Amino acid sequence: MTGLFARSIEVLRFLDRMASQELEVEIPLENNKRTKVKKEFSPQSEATAAMMRANGGKQDMADIHLKALVRLKILKQGLALTCPECTQASWFGIETLTPNLTCPKCFGEFPFPEGAPPKDSWAYRVAGPFASTGYAKGSYCVAAALHFLDDKIGTRSTWITSFELLKNGKKAHEIDFGLLVQPSPGSHRSEPYLILGECKSFDVFKQEEFQKAAKLAKLFPGAVLAFCIFRDELSPKEKRELAKLARAGRTKTASGKQSNPVLILTSKELIGQYRLGLFESLYPKHERFVRSLYFQGDLVQICELTQTLYLGMKTSHEVRMERRKKVSERRMAKQASPAI
Repeated sequence: MTGLFARSIEVLRFLDRMASQELEVEIPLENNKRTKVKKEFSPQSEATAAMMRANGGKQDMADIHLKALVRLKILKQGLALTCPECTQASWFGIETLTPNLTCPKCFGEFPFPEGAPPKDSWAYRVAGPFASTGYAKGSYCVAAALHFLDDKIGTRSTWITSFELLKNGKKAHEIDFGLLVQPSPGSHRSEPYLILGECKSFDVFKQEEFQKAAKLAKLFPGAVLAFCIFRDELSPKEKRELAKLARAGRTKTASGKQSNPVLILTSKELIGQYRLGLFESLYPKHERFVRSLYFQGDLVQICELTQTLYLGMKTSHEVRMERRKKVSERRMAKQASPAI
């Protein structure tokens, strides 16, 4: 199901505009004029246009996508009818259609226009949890992140969403998701990864969230700290703060492993996981390397790949090689200098 609403930014924004009653809809006026108003429903023409944009302009794929959203009760189908008393257009679900209708705006009754229903009267509304504003209160991003981690990283997983850590019986930290994932058979690691996630839809990560991540790193050494967002670019401040966490997370534990690897998932991963074709082709400069990483399920190296892509950081291997080179150059310089 996640692949239906998280397949494109366009679909996410379309669903949220309906939930927020911010979708602009054209309605007819007298003298064959039309005007735009904000409504909580979408005429079929606009819903189809949104699906067309989400499916590369392919009509058949757009129709299938829209039908799937209705079948899985993400959208509900109905009619948008105009009350003759208050002239306001309202949405009526198919199951509520009767010979006489009650306007939800003015509570006046009017007969169903059986003889001549208005053109383009079919319309859609978001249903159930999808009717919540703020991208279902951030749930879209959490669902896409969990799907990505379960599908791309390991073989089995157990997860929990939106939970609180308590200290002395009081709320200490709220975490968007926690995940235990079993590494794939190709991984050098046998024990599960613990991943603690912070998610944003299109907002920015705040300073208190970076501070919370630093505290979680001390509480859970070895845990992966995941930052997930539907944007494709991070702000300069986000990059600086995430780089601090990433550098601190590369320090070694007593067992020689990174203390807290930092994973960054953007629209490239969260949206791209549902595209047709090979996922690795999203990284044209690193396609073969990425294919190898995900085949092995090496989450630590995947973390460093995302740090390189989105923070401009060098990998641990590159840092070690540069350090060794500098040590070697200093040693050679010392040996070449004349004795006094």
